[in-house]
Amino acid sequence: GADVLENGTVVPYVEFDSRLINNSYQQLQRTNPYVSMPSQIASLPNTRIYNARVGICGHIQGNKLAYRFYGNIGLLSNALYWYSPTPAYFEAVVDKQRVKSLEASLAYKPISQLYISAAVKAMKYTVPESVAVENSKPSLLGNIGVRYTHSKFAIGTTAELVGATRWSVGTAVEDSAVVTYPMYVDLDVTFDWFISKQCTLYVEGRNLTNSKIYHWALYKEYGVGAIMGVKIQF
Repeated sequence: GADVLENGTVVPYVEFDSRLINNSYQQLQRTNPYVSMPSQIASLPNTRIYNARVGICGHIQGNKLAYRFYGNIGLLSNALYWYSPTPAYFEAVVDKQRVKSLEASLAYKPISQLYISAAVKAMKYTVPESVAVENSKPSLLGNIGVRYTHSKFAIGTTAELVGATRWSVGTAVEDSAVVTYPMYVDLDVTFDWFISKQCTLYVEGRNLTNSKIYHWALYKEYGVGAIMGVKIQF
């Protein structure tokens, strides 16, 4: 995303990078809490990601407004595709994948106490070549956040937009049905009261739009909720 500390009014850039993702069973458990037992899921090769991106970034208004715009092409070997053969658990298969994406992000700090950020990202995925499984990833992501920090308190809100997702659900990969979950907005609000330098009282409101959120097919997240607590630094 954009950073209000970036230097240069207009800075064009080109980047190349690669990344290796471990697909061991232990890592699959961390990624998906509903993954099947080790005896039911095949040993999967690791995922290799290659990215090439070109864009511009910089700042205007005396470093108060930072921006970043870029396009990216990603090539994945052994990309993970999750599906749910039963409501009880998930399994995964791998295939090649190509991803084209465009992203724009802004960060604005008109005064030292106020920070505003926004970002939107659109992705286009290729259809799997050797497995008949839906991608299960949204083609659109967006977020906007506002936070005001005072010497005694801080208050902020974030809204996250997640596009529609399509999941494969069925008894087998070859004849699975498709479940589609619509786009949603997840709105959160946070409030921090700085009792001292070491102690902070906080209240968080989550999913205040009461959206139907499915991070994993068939497993709906909680609706409107709130938590309250104390943070102590030693």
